[in-house]
Amino acid sequence: MTEPTKEAIEETKKVLGVMKEGLGDAKFEEEKKQGAIRRILHLYRDTKIILPRNKFADGIEKLVQRIDPHNTMSERELVKKIVLASPEFMDGIWDALQTGTFVSEPDLKKYAEQYHKLLKSSITDTTAATWDAIEYFQQQLMSILNLSNVGKFSALVKQLIDEDPKCPYVVKKFWETIAALQEKAQAKIPTDQQEKLAEEIMGLVDEKLEKDRPDIFRALVNSLKWRPQAELDSTLASVKKTPLKTRKTGWLKRTKGRGNIRGRESCIFIEHADGIQYVG
Repeated sequence: MTEPTKEAIEETKKVLGVMKEGLGDAKFEEEKKQGAIRRILHLYRDTKIILPRNKFADGIEKLVQRIDPHNTMSERELVKKIVLASPEFMDGIWDALQTGTFVSEPDLKKYAEQYHKLLKSSITDTTAATWDAIEYFQQQLMSILNLSNVGKFSALVKQLIDEDPKCPYVVKKFWETIAALQEKAQAKIPTDQQEKLAEEIMGLVDEKLEKDRPDIFRALVNSLKWRPQAELDSTLASVKKTPLKTRKTGWLKRTKGRGNIRGRESCIFIEHADGIQYVG
């Protein structure tokens, strides 16, 4: 049994949260959307904001100023008010975050240039101020970049460092190390084949889950797909030879499946003919 990844742990938390609270599909998706937008609003209300502006900045600031001019609401309260006031604008932000278009190519280049300058300054700064700024910058970036954006951002920073004749050698070596770590992490990202195997496994374990609770089904698949290809192949073979049974479940009245889904010690497992398979 492999150790769970951070991604698997996060997906498990989502699953357990849905099971515990009994959220419906629409409400669950809406909560995810509002959570992402709350992080965006937090950035634009933060007096220490250092990210360059993008195409959504003016619209966000105007809405916030109109609805909460004295900055007294929490992000949660503010999002609910903004969704009522301008649902189309909020949907546009959510779609952009999902598709990686919240940050445009020119924006990404500006971010890379700013980050490059911070890295160079960190070498000569005698205080922790620049490193604090770098960490703060990275935290903000993680709120607005998706996986493809992160790869592009890293490549742009590397290009700026390589093309800068005055860039300190230690910065170049530092970024080479970061790039190597990123390359290793990229190699571990699940393939389409791994995702299809995870979908097939969960579809066999519980035939009704995808239709009746697509939120739980997708969270389980997203966690399971991080298992190595060989492990997924083995699990699929074990599930296929597990007898098909009709059973009662906690969130569905009755369902059919080859095996069972069990939750214990804050983790999710599949029980099949060959034993127990950790999901997340």
